[in-house]
Amino acid sequence: MKQKRRLYGDNAEENLEKYLKVIWVDLKNNDCDLQKGPGDEVKLMQMLRNDYNSSRYDKWVRLITYEKIEKEYIEFCMQAFSSRNIKKEFRKGKKQIECSYVCLIEGEYRKVCARIRRKAGWYHFPDEVMIYIEA
Repeated sequence: MKQKRRLYGDNAEENLEKYLKVIWVDLKNNDCDLQKGPGDEVKLMQMLRNDYNSSRYDKWVRLITYEKIEKEYIEFCMQAFSSRNIKKEFRKGKKQIECSYVCLIEGEYRKVCARIRRKAGWYHFPDEVMIYIEA
């Protein structure tokens, strides 16, 4: 059974409906879990759960980026969502990372906004973050 993680951010629990995807990421162990998202991505996440030969989060980012992101944004998204970049940005003291890009949603390309948030009160480098994606 999927463990439900506490969402981070202002009224995140109440506003869950507005998000296309919600992803919990364990930066320390390079693990992740899709809390909300399209069925095909949920299935991919389940398949990766059994793959112990690579870091699950970074592998999921690669697969989803090449499958769902518009060509001109692929390199940007690979860099922006990499665990290495997230760690680097939060070490600079950021509380949130934001970016926009175009991805495939229900058969058409649409612009989305992603917010990567660390847990409130984690003033140093966080072990866990939540990624919220909305159209």
